[in-house]
Amino acid sequence: MPVMTWIGNGIGDVPYRPIKLFNYIVDQTPETIILMRSLLVEILNFSEKVSPVLTPAEVSDTAPIMHRFSRL
Repeated sequence: MPVMTWIGNGIGDVPYRPIKLFNYIVDQTPETIILMRSLLVEILNFSEKVSPVLTPAEVSDTAPIMHRFSRL
């Protein structure tokens, strides 16, 4: 998801969530890796897209820093 700033202060207006909930679950409980590519994980990923509130707060950046990249 692209992040943008409408105010122009260099801080993104939308929180950035770099990982999916299933990745966080696997990090906490490695045995759940056997569920990868299952219907359960697909449903979890879809529900996370629909309702981002499912993403744990500690893996969310509420004020992502933004800057322009210079082209070579």
